[in-house]
Amino acid sequence: MSDGMTAISLAESTPEHRLRRGRVFLNEDNNHFYCSHSADEMTAEGVDRLVDTYAHSAGLSGLFFCTNVKRALYDSRVWEPIWAGYDPDGPPDQPALAWLPPEHRILRPGSARIWPHHQALLFQRGVDHLARWLARSRQHGIEAWLTVRMNDWHANDRHDSYWHPEFWRQHPEFWRRPYRYEWWTDSQYDYSQPAVRQTHLDLIRELCGRFDPDGIELDWVRNPQCFRPGAEEEGLTLLTEFHREVRRLVEEAARRTGHRVRVGVRVPESPETCVRWGFDVGRWIREKLVDQVILSQFLQPISCDPPIELWTAIAQPAGVRLGLGFTPSPFAPFSSAPARKAVVPVTPEILRGSVVANIHRGIDRIYLFNFCYWEGGQPDRTRALIDLMDEWNDFPRLADLPRRHPVGYRDVVGPGEPDSSLLPASFLNGPGAISRYGHNTLTFSLPIGPAPHPRRSAQVIVGFARDESPPATPSDLEVRINGQVCPAGQAQDF
Repeated sequence: MSDGMTAISLAESTPEHRLRRGRVFLNEDNNHFYCSHSADEMTAEGVDRLVDTYAHSAGLSGLFFCTNVKRALYDSRVWEPIWAGYDPDGPPDQPALAWLPPEHRILRPGSARIWPHHQALLFQRGVDHLARWLARSRQHGIEAWLTVRMNDWHANDRHDSYWHPEFWRQHPEFWRRPYRYEWWTDSQYDYSQPAVRQTHLDLIRELCGRFDPDGIELDWVRNPQCFRPGAEEEGLTLLTEFHREVRRLVEEAARRTGHRVRVGVRVPESPETCVRWGFDVGRWIREKLVDQVILSQFLQPISCDPPIELWTAIAQPAGVRLGLGFTPSPFAPFSSAPARKAVVPVTPEILRGSVVANIHRGIDRIYLFNFCYWEGGQPDRTRALIDLMDEWNDFPRLADLPRRHPVGYRDVVGPGEPDSSLLPASFLNGPGAISRYGHNTLTFSLPIGPAPHPRRSAQVIVGFARDESPPATPSDLEVRINGQVCPAGQAQDF
């Protein structure tokens, strides 16, 4: 522990039979707490209070605390912390803030200076917030994990940003595409480079040796582009060896702490997509290198039809827990530019539909990413988060509530994979037509879980583009569900 840090006594490890039996995991991300809470809350009491707030949900079974972006979010000895080079008492024009617009260099709610400033305050005040979060979670019977972002891409267009360490700045040869810059993914780390793998192992080794977690999660969804183009197949072997070393480090942590420490991964929803990015998750499961797999989108709240049955066939025989990730981002039905006009806020009904369907199909856990931003500053939204987690923990009640099952798409696909969007679709032959047989029909398969209770009505809602040529006439359509004709309802113009 660095000079000036005050050690705290960790609570005794909670035996697994005393842990909560909820099914919801919540990810506390890289800057929510530091940016959504005041300087007065950057204290031991303020840190504990965050976990106490989440613990009001009986459905919450695990908290995942983010440890890093490209820099560490604690006073690491092996990585630069996010506040390195920043002076809390310094002027707005200090070098660490030079990359920011003037309005974000001042200390005020919502400014980009708040993040490193509040983390620096925690360090100055001797608050080891990650250790406290782990200990406080255990006191509540909540699994406490540390999650590692394996290739965070934020601010890759600004080399002078406080997001980046000198290791990244000084070694463009370790980037995926050092010869060009079109998007943030070009400047992510290339894991085919031994130095890149080693620096991340150094971080994981420190986490395992310093803290007392119930699990270490490797988040490959932040971000999945981990190899230079064409090197993904080589990555299958390299990352499997990487995971073998992680397992060894975690087993050392288990011997030190006297309790089991799990290894988890957050990966794209499709096994094929995983392989195309260099993640041989099936092999990781067979070799018992992972104990938990969370299937996730990147920003889309749901994909509607992840291949759960395929994953359960792989994971369940090995005793690996399987979870599905959700975000509170707006929902888009397809990936192309016109989808921006069709984006709708994600509703409890949309989330509920996916949760019901996929628990019914075999998912063990529900994993909330970016929902942490519902906490802090707005009591009604914090209450909504607690209620949401409680609702999702009661499956019989959940399955009886109103839900929606929209057609969506997977927003993470691998190199060479086609776009997974089923929409927009045309009844006509030609581009955009779904039916290969030219019968002017469209068919969608939507797993919905248990059938709604007979007392509840069900509707099929179909939207039509204004510029369809010839225009679709809803009254001329025949709509069937499982072969049964659905009587037409009232058409509405939007």
